[in-house]
Amino acid sequence: VSGKFIVQIVDINDTNYSTILYQNSVDYVEGQANYSLKINNISLNQYYRFRVVFETTYSAYLENKITTCSYSEGTFDTTSGYINSSY
Repeated sequence: VSGKFIVQIVDINDTNYSTILYQNSVDYVEGQANYSLKINNISLNQYYRFRVVFETTYSAYLENKITTCSYSEGTFDTTSGYINSSY
């Protein structure tokens, strides 16, 4: 089994993910439970929507490849007083 996690960040109102502001990926490692990515170049005092897409490919009968995709979505913001005050 091979696969990857893809993180996509858009403006809070972009429910179709048509203008991706940030995207990065990390490879799936069998048996690994936690993953992390450093997110760069997003602005303070903004509201964002994100999704994590998991794409994986299985080798089936006669070496046929089957690719599946699933995702989770959420929101976050950069309006925290702590974030704004940490120069």
